Amino acid sequence: MLRETVNSGGQNLIRGLNNLLEDIDRGNGQLRIKMTDYDAFKVGANVATTPGKVVYQTDLMQLIQYQPLTRKSTSGRCSSFRPGSTSTTSST
Repeated sequence: MLRETVNSGGQNLIRGLNNLLEDIDRGNGQLRIKMTDYDAFKVGANVATTPGKVVYQTDLMQLIQYQPLTRKSTSGRCSSFRPGSTSTTSST
């Protein structure tokens, strides 16, 4: 970190402080660390909304079964794990 601080003229520390302030602001005074880029996802462009229900749940994950919306689509399940877990998202 010291090397990066010298190489960037301290800009890495400023970026880190700005990230911290945004996390505190997002949490209304509480630290709420951002786990993803909220601007990267747009409903209808790269994220779909499909009716579904949780068919299995643990403290680590939820298994969601989605309803097909067209004749061409099929019913499927999607496992999604919380950020920071060692598992990856998968679908079948």
